Amino acid sequence: MTLEDAQDADGKQKAVRIDTGDYLKDSSGKPQSYFANDLDSVDAELRLKTVIKGTLELMTLNDPDPEARRSAVMKIGMLQNRANLAVLQARIPLETNPRVKSALGEAIAIIQLKDPDPAVEIPAIQKLGDMASIPSRDVLAAVAANNSSTPAEVAAARRALALIQSHVGRVNFFGTLFRGLSYGSISPGRGDWAGDYVWPDGSDQYGHGELIAVGAYTCYVVENIFQSGLTLSPFGIPIHFPGLNLSGWQYQAYFIVAVPLAFLVAALVGIILEVCVIRFLYAAARVAARHLGGIAHSPAVGSTWSLARQTCRWTHRPTCWAISLFTM
Repeated sequence: MTLEDAQDADGKQKAVRIDTGDYLKDSSGKPQSYFANDLDSVDAELRLKTVIKGTLELMTLNDPDPEARRSAVMKIGMLQNRANLAVLQARIPLETNPRVKSALGEAIAIIQLKDPDPAVEIPAIQKLGDMASIPSRDVLAAVAANNSSTPAEVAAARRALALIQSHVGRVNFFGTLFRGLSYGSISPGRGDWAGDYVWPDGSDQYGHGELIAVGAYTCYVVENIFQSGLTLSPFGIPIHFPGLNLSGWQYQAYFIVAVPLAFLVAALVGIILEVCVIRFLYAAARVAARHLGGIAHSPAVGSTWSLARQTCRWTHRPTCWAISLFTM
């Protein structure tokens, strides 16, 4: 048993049975309370701790949080205890979350790698390869390196490892591409790769913050297009972007379009600055820093001007225009 955290007026705590979760009661049905110092704590040895840990993982399979269930399923699978196989298989028809159900299949296949029957082990190996199961790489490598494995098992394990490695390569490729676009969208405005631009006092001149503002304004425009639309008036010229009038999850997904487009627009602005202006200033680095400062800050000035006009009210227009002119 264990003791409840809450104490009564005498400082006693109610005893709770571990097996049922109910209060420990006497013959008359009255819950029993004890002082914590009156009871002896049970020291859990390594074997008992292992059993408790496994029991807690099995209990987590009923957790209302799908992510907690998925985590528990993978932990149970990585133990490769064949005694848990029936529990996971019985859980499949009860599970409603697709990610948790996929994790159940993955965990079952990992446990089946311990099956002595090749007719069970080889399909499990093939399934892990088709799923591109990254957590199973070590156990598959152990199967491939095991001298007692049959040639068919070794071949299946090597094929599965190749499929997983191919999947990891694709993930790394697109991750590197994303990071490259992210860095490339701000690097053109920095100028440090085009030359060491410094002010006369020795401070560096960067412009990547202004290009980030370009990306942020792009996200703002896309968000409004997903709603009722947007009207801009740069230099007094009205430009209307019609809206898609979306709502719910369709509107909430606007960032899927806005974020990549923000990178591309910021990169395009940087490339235009490089091709049209910055490359002609390479010969005079210190002079270029002064020119680059005004050029790189121009997107911020433009976005501030436009945003000021969007947020102004007629009663506050003099104040808003004063702020914009001060920024200029």
